[in-house]
Amino acid sequence: MAGKKKRDYSKTKRKDNGTPIQIRVSKELRATIERNAKACKLSISEYVRQVATMHNPRALPPEEFYQILDYLKVCKSNIEANQSWRFGKNELNTLIELYNTFDERVQTFYEANDGSN
Repeated sequence: MAGKKKRDYSKTKRKDNGTPIQIRVSKELRATIERNAKACKLSISEYVRQVATMHNPRALPPEEFYQILDYLKVCKSNIEANQSWRFGKNELNTLIELYNTFDERVQTFYEANDGSN
C-alpha cells in the first residue's frame, strides 16, 4: 500500500490577514467590546481596529428603524403634496409632526451613541 502523498502548499495563494495581536482584558471589558461591536454591526477585530486608529464606530439602530423612517418619508411626501385638502388637515399635520419627531429622535440616537463607543 502506497503512503499518503504530501500536498504541496508552496503554490497556494493565501490572503494576508495581517499580524495577529493578542491582548488580555477583563471579562467586563471583553463584554463591553463585544456589545459595542455588535451594536455597530462590526466584528470584534474590526471594532478594535477602528478604535485603535482613532475612528469612532457608531451604533446602528435596528433595521425596523429604517423601514419606519422610509414609510414616514413616503407619508410625509404624500401629505405635503395634498396639503390643500380641507378634509383631515389636522390629522395630516399630526402625522407631519410625528415624522419630524421621529427624525429628531434618529439624530438624537446617533448623537448619544457617537461618543459612547
